[in-house]
Amino acid sequence: MNVEAVAKGDKRSYVELKGERSATVIANIEPRFYLFVPDDGHAKPPFIVRLTEKRGARRVTAMAQKGYKGFAIDSEEIVKPHYRVLGRADGMLFMEIRAREPLLLGEYAIIGADLQRVATFRIAAQAANP
Repeated sequence: MNVEAVAKGDKRSYVELKGERSATVIANIEPRFYLFVPDDGHAKPPFIVRLTEKRGARRVTAMAQKGYKGFAIDSEEIVKPHYRVLGRADGMLFMEIRAREPLLLGEYAIIGADLQRVATFRIAAQAANP
């Protein structure tokens, strides 16, 4: 799938990330993330997505639609978000993104319009206090 070109037909594929686990581990099931994103009405907002594990990699379903440039993530794999804009400056938005409900244990990614800049993390069980 070439996300930079207009799709010649409908296509389903995957955004696949190498490695079975993310190096970033979060014990909080209600994390908040703070991001800078372009202040552009045409820019796709970043999403938190649940990743599935497949043969030593993690992935999420992506789709291209005939006649359109770019990609979309399968809506069933997007964690319902809550966005809050904290500030605007120099063509950028500073925003908070969090899930509407606590996250389940597992692998996740924050994916926006640029597939070269994907942040991954793992929600892991909290360690018991000795």
